[in-house]
Amino acid sequence: MQKLDYLLKRMEARGIAVDSLLDGTGIAPSDVGNAGYMPSASQYRALLRRIIDLSPPGIGIRIGLEVKVLGEGLPGYAALCSATLRGMNEFSKTYKTLVNDFTRYSDTVENGEWHLKFSAVGGMEDVQTFLVEEMYARVKTAQQSYTGVDIPYKRLDLVYPEPHYAKMYRDIFRCPVRFNQKQNCLAVDAKYLDLPLAFSAAEISGLLEAQCVQLLGAASNCTSVGVAIKRHLILNPGHYPTLTEMSAIMSLSPASLKRKLKAEGETYQGILDSIRKDLAIRFLSQTRLSAKEISYRVGFSNVHNFRRAFKAWTGANPSRYQTLGG
Repeated sequence: MQKLDYLLKRMEARGIAVDSLLDGTGIAPSDVGNAGYMPSASQYRALLRRIIDLSPPGIGIRIGLEVKVLGEGLPGYAALCSATLRGMNEFSKTYKTLVNDFTRYSDTVENGEWHLKFSAVGGMEDVQTFLVEEMYARVKTAQQSYTGVDIPYKRLDLVYPEPHYAKMYRDIFRCPVRFNQKQNCLAVDAKYLDLPLAFSAAEISGLLEAQCVQLLGAASNCTSVGVAIKRHLILNPGHYPTLTEMSAIMSLSPASLKRKLKAEGETYQGILDSIRKDLAIRFLSQTRLSAKEISYRVGFSNVHNFRRAFKAWTGANPSRYQTLGG
């Protein structure tokens, strides 16, 4: 799920209609949920201004505390499957461009402290409080959810002036909070970097990371309908829409989608089979999952249909890939 869609859903849950949020932003209602759409910085900034204007103080913190791994799509799954908090952090840094949230992230380890630093990209200064609030609250939620530990923080430094609701920061982060500082920085004892994740699954992490690498290669302002479809399928693992459903996601009629794909030398079924085949082969050759388990993960209702499709894709039975390691 794109960050745009996530924010709109969180605001809808608060009773604020999408049309009201998009008013004056340059984002059309038809863009919402469109796999090929990415808002510009000015459009995203305008949306955040609407969210801030229509919400109570501290809305960035409130939304950040509500994040779930599903809100991040495939990169979230892969980060979740890292072995330690350090691994999750490195993975998240590498693939942060997939989230498209107009913030920069860096971290350092200094004198036994892990420093997590966020900043707004240029032109987003007037909404930086929201951006930084949301990111640090998101970090807290993710760290606690993934490790099962309520990690204590040493301090939180922020570049902007102290807001009138500063008590919310101290209540939630439970550490000294300092405003008007030179940089945004959350300080944590570095020992927590090696904290194991509660749901570590290194094999699956490798597979999902490979898919993210593929996605990064296709995410460079490409207008191809086929690439947009692949991006949507990879970002939403386990969900394989029909042609009609994908047409609605892309804000096209089924006939228009077929026509555009044909012009690119593609078909929807071909793209769908390519994504499922690649993931199935990776599961078969790199994990100990059974064919039945894999069949469900790549969108088949039963293992018999999966075996038949796999034979059509590759000319071989799934067991061959399990035996030969691909």
